[in-house]
Amino acid sequence: MQRILSAVAFVGLVGLFVFRSVRRNTSSRVNSLASNGNRRKRTIATAEPSNVTAKEQSEKTESLPSYVAALARIWCQRDPDESTRKEVQSWISDKQLIFAKERLEGKLHFGTAGLRGPMAAGYDRLNTLTVLQATQGVLKYLERLYGTEEVRKRGVCVGRDSRHNSDKFAAVTQAVFLRSGVPVHSLAINPVPTPLVSFAVTHLHCVAGIMITASHNPKTDNGYKLYLEDGCQILPPHDKHIEHLIQENYEPWFPNYEEWLKQEKLLNHPMFTDKLDEVHEAYCSFVTSFLHLREDAANKFAPVITYSPLHGVGAPFFKRLCAAFGFPEFIMTKSQEEPNPDFPTAPYPNPEEGPQVFEESFKEANSHGAKLVLMTDPDADRFAVAEYNGSEWRIFSGNEIAFLLVSWLWENRLELRKRWMQQNNISEERNDSAEDVSSNSFACVASAVSSKFIQTMAEKEGFQFRETLTGFKWLSHAALELEQQNCQLLLAYEEALGYMCTTRVRDKDGISAAAVFWELACSTYQCDMLLVDRLNLLYQKYGYFQSCNGYVLAESSSVVPCVFEKIRKEGYPLEIMGCRVVSYRDLATGVDTAEENGRTSLPCSPSTCFITFRLQTGRHPSFSDVDVFLSIRGSGTEPKLKYYCEMRCDNANELEHDRMFLKNLVDNFIQCVLKPEENHLQLAKVSEL
Repeated sequence: MQRILSAVAFVGLVGLFVFRSVRRNTSSRVNSLASNGNRRKRTIATAEPSNVTAKEQSEKTESLPSYVAALARIWCQRDPDESTRKEVQSWISDKQLIFAKERLEGKLHFGTAGLRGPMAAGYDRLNTLTVLQATQGVLKYLERLYGTEEVRKRGVCVGRDSRHNSDKFAAVTQAVFLRSGVPVHSLAINPVPTPLVSFAVTHLHCVAGIMITASHNPKTDNGYKLYLEDGCQILPPHDKHIEHLIQENYEPWFPNYEEWLKQEKLLNHPMFTDKLDEVHEAYCSFVTSFLHLREDAANKFAPVITYSPLHGVGAPFFKRLCAAFGFPEFIMTKSQEEPNPDFPTAPYPNPEEGPQVFEESFKEANSHGAKLVLMTDPDADRFAVAEYNGSEWRIFSGNEIAFLLVSWLWENRLELRKRWMQQNNISEERNDSAEDVSSNSFACVASAVSSKFIQTMAEKEGFQFRETLTGFKWLSHAALELEQQNCQLLLAYEEALGYMCTTRVRDKDGISAAAVFWELACSTYQCDMLLVDRLNLLYQKYGYFQSCNGYVLAESSSVVPCVFEKIRKEGYPLEIMGCRVVSYRDLATGVDTAEENGRTSLPCSPSTCFITFRLQTGRHPSFSDVDVFLSIRGSGTEPKLKYYCEMRCDNANELEHDRMFLKNLVDNFIQCVLKPEENHLQLAKVSEL
């Protein structure tokens, strides 16, 4: 009995020691901050200190109640939001100690896409505290990048979507800058499309732009997206530098936090200006002057369309741009017109999810006799299309929309070149006449998982083509590099419904893409063709391409890198369903066996989950080397492993057989290479095109 009592006393002493140590460290940091003015204290938002010994970890486990209580106390001292403070306190009172420990020792990584994830308390979730810390880190980085004087001179712009807490997170973000003497050019009083923030950065000459959005993610998520002074999303190593500053620097929250959430507090601040009307007007003016290619009189009699903003922000912005293009009023999908963060008619508010997302628009279109549906996702950066062919609705893939868009822009390239030269103050003397403009003066940019169709078109027509990694941070930078060489962008796109028709908006833009698409639809219907007929003409001219894309769900994002590592350890496959693997490219190792030097031309890093296999099936004599491209990559925002498979075909009569062959090839790859049962992956979706 005495030994038991001694053991209990020992554990209690250890727990008290750990608790006092944590508390003492926290107190010393606060005291250090008070005595040293501008010195910032270190956050505990990391998973585990790198110098924790096995003994110390054991002591933590033995004294878990005291240790977790100390973590919770620190959180509550830092978090200005009562709702998340109560959430953390409930973990302690309900004795959810292991759960609380994980959430209070975790970390939400700041990547090139910024932050994105579920909203809840804890350092591994989106909440007021993590947004506050992220903004402080971003501010510190901007000061290092451009200088404090320049940041305070030019300021930042901030926008937000209509999701839960987006208004709160935007207010906190703006408050951090204003309290640090940085002007805020705000687009955040009302919800706005994400591309408007990218446009605003360069239009207002800001040092940065921040958009609070989770785009098409589920309703439980939110995000924090950063643009630098060029209006583009950040590239590595900016993300790592910012994440380091978020971890290493933190100022206590301001005691009048609730006041800063009130709109009048921001509106009355001398360094706060509401720029939404100015930016919206400038955006519509530019897009109309550059991309509106038909006469207003012709557009006045455009075929009726149905539009859906998918419970998001797009409706007022698309309406205004359509009026500037001279279009008649369109049919609104009434049930999805108003912003609603719960997405009641679209639980998965992503147009890529297919018919279930289009269901409400199809009902609306059918009741009005419309045969074309245009849709933007909740933050209006993605754009989707469906057409009624007389018997059923056909939803176009992201690749197919790109083929149609680029055909229209290529058809109007001479007028576009003239306007581009005027916009960039380039004298026409540099070319004898518009008709003499070389095809090489134009370019398209596509992600590495997008179709090879436009690359094939570029080879036949003579315009330039650039392949990049996935994500518009890569696409927009590539487009800018081309234009600096006097090569005009026609289209930058990725198959996930993202399109950029001008470098004045340096991110995917569903609003402008939808207006441009409506014009090409008008031209197509005037020729007594459907869009699918136009698409078939393109296939006849440039070749047929079959795709089979989809994803598998992982238990967590940490599982995905393990799957890729297993593939490397077990050896890259030499064949898939009897088809020889001609070459492969692994962007984690930088190996590309198709290149002379064996190294990939695309950026690579050890953390990149992206492998491409190039195969020969022997089905298509025109493609004697490679006729199938199969890529797998980890999602940057969700616990998914995505796959993309495309076959180049040279026989229109064999397309149905090719489609079935490709599906079987993908099924074989999933079972034999991804090994879903072994890796605890769940089959989710296949889209055949």
